[in-house]
Amino acid sequence: MAFNNIRLAVYKRLLKRKLAAAGSVHQSVLLRNAQNIGILFDASDSSNFVAIQHFSDALKKEGKRVDVLGYIDAKHTIDLINHPHFNRKSLSFFFLPHGNEVDYFLGKEFDILLYVHPRFNPALFYLSLLSKARMRVGPLLNEFPLAKEAFEFMINLGQEKPDIRNLLDTYSKYLKMMDGNG
Repeated sequence: MAFNNIRLAVYKRLLKRKLAAAGSVHQSVLLRNAQNIGILFDASDSSNFVAIQHFSDALKKEGKRVDVLGYIDAKHTIDLINHPHFNRKSLSFFFLPHGNEVDYFLGKEFDILLYVHPRFNPALFYLSLLSKARMRVGPLLNEFPLAKEAFEFMINLGQEKPDIRNLLDTYSKYLKMMDGNG
């Protein structure tokens, strides 16, 4: 356990350095004005992708372009997975993701980026923090001090950790409330 804490401490230091070098400008974006939406999610459970697919299909019907990237918490993934993803093999020793899918996602400019995971995940958090998104949406992660810098719009999920469908519904509800439609 202490070994993992050391790895996380180095992760935080590296992340702060990369964040300082990035110099991104962020602002609030209304859902109705957003054209490009990015979604980061935990793809370890295949049912999560089904929920993400339904959510992204609904956004696409509204004329939005949606890119998804899933993280599979395993060293090997099945070749049958047909959505962009990366896995544990794509992480450095200090939890920093790399690879073609990761580089593509970090290079995209999103109006809104959704971090669809109820807890802190080093790989997904890294991508969220360094994304070129104008507005990043995620859960309130009190356990991780850099969380306040990672999201412009944080939602307090309370004590319960919802499943991915409830999390997507909550994000949708609050984004529509910002639009004045909720």
